[in-house]
Amino acid sequence: MEKRILSSSTATRKCRRFQKTHNLKETVDLESSLDSDFLKTDNESSEASEDLPISQKKEGKRPMEQTPKKSACNIGKVESTDFKPEDKLNFYGPSEKSRFESYKSKSMVYGRFVSLSLMKNLHYDVIAIFDFQRLSSLFDTIGNSVYEEPVRMFYANMFVNDKDDLESMVLGTRIVLDSYQIEKIFSAKFHGYDVFVQNSWPKDFEVSLEEAKDFLSDNPPDIGPKNLKFEHRVLSHMIATTLLPKTRSLCTLTTRYIFILYYLVNNKRLHWFVWIHQYMLESIRDISSSAACLPYDFLISHILEVMKLNLTPFSPKHIASTYDKTAFSMMSYTLSDEGRAGVPNLKEIQQNIDGVKILLIAMKEHVDKIREVTKEIGTNVAKLRMDMGAMRRQGIRAFNSMTEKMEKSPKKLKPPMTPSAPK
Repeated sequence: MEKRILSSSTATRKCRRFQKTHNLKETVDLESSLDSDFLKTDNESSEASEDLPISQKKEGKRPMEQTPKKSACNIGKVESTDFKPEDKLNFYGPSEKSRFESYKSKSMVYGRFVSLSLMKNLHYDVIAIFDFQRLSSLFDTIGNSVYEEPVRMFYANMFVNDKDDLESMVLGTRIVLDSYQIEKIFSAKFHGYDVFVQNSWPKDFEVSLEEAKDFLSDNPPDIGPKNLKFEHRVLSHMIATTLLPKTRSLCTLTTRYIFILYYLVNNKRLHWFVWIHQYMLESIRDISSSAACLPYDFLISHILEVMKLNLTPFSPKHIASTYDKTAFSMMSYTLSDEGRAGVPNLKEIQQNIDGVKILLIAMKEHVDKIREVTKEIGTNVAKLRMDMGAMRRQGIRAFNSMTEKMEKSPKKLKPPMTPSAPK
């Protein structure tokens, strides 16, 4: 959609941001994009000028001129910065520009590009789970490109409007992220558990936190990514890198991640629009925190593309990380003929190795004694050779036995059950 950019001199003469001169011949193609759906005003009226998106307005006050909610205005502490007339195209004011500068030092949590069909080919079929959660179409749609600077602009200008929807501006275009727009883009209607879990387990839930840990872990009550069953471990990784991505270590499972994992494996629906909405706000609430991050970069970048913003000045970053053989191997899982096998029983292998160690030490001590006896009394060399040959054969048999046990250990493991489809 073609936008006219005001020169700095024009912007100085006009006190209203984004005011445009009359151009009755200007044409706008609304059929080829979802701009008209995204760029809604808070007071919808077919006759008012506010009904038109910024890129279509002829003149008059920008529909975003209203004051954001106080709670949303205080997200993060920022320092004042130079605000020039040309900055009005990209930021609401000096505080938003300062926030944008602060976000340049914050990590962007790219997550992983999720291909459910590829995971199915690798004997890990979670399509049924994400179909049930209404997330499959989102994974299939968003792609793997990230426009870093526009995403930072989105977060710098983001606030909660009077309808409790997320609202922002990128490159002069107003963006409203409400449930209708998200559902329209991704062809998915979200519904389900809509209470955003933070640091504590929900009261009066069907199971306690400890019971959920027992259900998910191979070694309860100690629970962590390495103690989870294979299918649960991969899901927990997807939660921490893609669904609710974070910059912190993936070695621990928070209460919130355990709750989400329990919901996924038990075919219980979460209202993902609510969870994404709340997590975006939580992630940027304190930009001075070391844990602050900018999540959902794939999602926001795709929305900007759908709205046909002019992103040509920005080079996209293409993220290659996905769930493939390499990713599973890094989790210590291998692909067998019968399906994906789990980690071998390391405790059993360690016991076998310890036994061989003891045997080798005993053999060395015995050989040393024979050498001492040979030096002192000149024992028959032929007999010594026979004894040492017998010991060598015994050592070879022990080593072969250990190797055979190590090879059989992974085969003893049953291939993981494919996560059940929702009934």
